[in-house]
Amino acid sequence: MMASRPYELDLQWVNRAGLTPLTDAEQALANSLRTGECVDLRKTCQLSELVTERAPIRSSLIRALVCGQVIPESQIDSHGLIVIGAILDTRLDLNDVTYSRPLIFSECILTQGLAEPVNLGGSVTVLDR
Repeated sequence: MMASRPYELDLQWVNRAGLTPLTDAEQALANSLRTGECVDLRKTCQLSELVTERAPIRSSLIRALVCGQVIPESQIDSHGLIVIGAILDTRLDLNDVTYSRPLIFSECILTQGLAEPVNLGGSVTVLDR
């Protein structure tokens, strides 16, 4: 089976949002949103990150991805966003976001939790610690 070609993100938006450069883990996460493949981000950790065994991901990138600002909604796989083995840098703000696909966090650390209020109707969240 041939590996998926990495998705070319809207770099103009990514630059304006101050999200460049993307780390390998962030690029893998963005690609998984498009392909529907499950990516275990713990495997992308560098030696200096092995203390947490979780890949650092910017919360602002998660928000941008589920808002369709980086990858058009029409190109997002129906499996949604599956985040495995990440540590989010700040509070995850999903206020005023409508996301109609699954949103799964497994073995992640949300260092500052979720911004309130959050309505996750129609979504699946798994928060393992």
